Amino acid sequence: MKDRALVTGLTALSVALGTMLVVAVLSTSAVVDKALSKPATPFDLILGPKGSDLQLVLTTLYRMPAPIEPLPYPYYQQLKEDPRVAEAVPIAFGDTTQKGGFPIVATIGRFFQAGVNRDEPFRLTEGSRGFGGESGFEAIIGSEVARANNWDVGDTFKLVHGGADDPNAHVHHELFEIVGVLLPTGTANDQTAFVQLNGFYAVSGHDKPLSEGVNRWRALRGLPELEGEELKEAVREANVPGVGGTPDLQKEVSAIFVNVKGDREANMMVPVFAADVNEGFQAAAVNPAGPVARLRQTFLAPAQAVLVALSALVVVVAGVGIFVSLYTTLSERLTEVAVLRALGAQRSTVFAVVLLEAAVVTLLGGLLGFLLGHALTFAVLPFLPPGLTIDPWAVRWEELWLLPGLAVLAALAGLLPASRAYSADVTKYLN
Repeated sequence: MKDRALVTGLTALSVALGTMLVVAVLSTSAVVDKALSKPATPFDLILGPKGSDLQLVLTTLYRMPAPIEPLPYPYYQQLKEDPRVAEAVPIAFGDTTQKGGFPIVATIGRFFQAGVNRDEPFRLTEGSRGFGGESGFEAIIGSEVARANNWDVGDTFKLVHGGADDPNAHVHHELFEIVGVLLPTGTANDQTAFVQLNGFYAVSGHDKPLSEGVNRWRALRGLPELEGEELKEAVREANVPGVGGTPDLQKEVSAIFVNVKGDREANMMVPVFAADVNEGFQAAAVNPAGPVARLRQTFLAPAQAVLVALSALVVVVAGVGIFVSLYTTLSERLTEVAVLRALGAQRSTVFAVVLLEAAVVTLLGGLLGFLLGHALTFAVLPFLPPGLTIDPWAVRWEELWLLPGLAVLAALAGLLPASRAYSADVTKYLN
């Protein structure tokens, strides 16, 4: 192997590249499965506009921005009064932080008390607190937002409408003070900046024109739009400051998290309530587990299987390279084999030496590929969507199958060359 270091190194490298791809695919697949299988919300349902349920889930839970039609704020107020609703928590989004471009989610303090699994509130760093007043310009930021921007309690930031990377984006002049920092959750909340809902409405440009708000609310109830003097009169009646100082008809919510009254484990009222909402034309109620499972089964699982198969094929091709390398060089080494036999080496010894060479090349390539695979996983961390966190050096149980797989590969690659060495005619090659 030392005499043929270049050939040996290139052959081991081919094994390493294949192993690297397998490890990287397994690592990223595992983290995607984990992120999509863990409860992303403690609420029974997500209520949003009519449309794609998957789009609603990806936008609200995983902060993958997509344009969705908001709901009038009075719909949220009406929903709270429904006797079947135990809890309703609104959210609104659309802006980003000026620094870092992290998504902004406007909500109320109850969102943090619900936590990520309904049994445990969000935990805050020492010195943090929750939202104080009803209309303050306050913010609670995720752990990744705090780390990336070097922010802490007491710092302030501005909101950007249109995205921080857009040169034409509008920067709002209002400052939001950070009153809390979330401890890591392993969800998209780590890369989100939460602001107080009524403070969000008080930002210039976030309030809809009253005339538009009046007709939007009427349309949602199946009433015809108003025009002329009727519209002016309705606007005058609606121009009453609500909580936070902004008239309610000028406010909108992007979605509403809802808990339905009843047993948490087997609440039969949840599908009944969801069906009632979906039968109407005002909003859609989605249980996030369904769209996420459909996403995994329809798109992610087949894609992961194809990637693993392609990566395994690269390893197999590398095994063919080991076989070719051993078989082609064996013709030059049969004299060495004959000398070893003449000096007393058994056929089994010669057979084992060739197999051992195949095993060493495969092992070296496998170990290098294992390290490169985790290094590649580490390199893709900055490109993962919000909510997908990964420990690049954690070993998944699926990776352990690589060990027997590489052993079989080495045996198959070295079997024929070792058999040829085993049956070599000593007298022929000594002559």
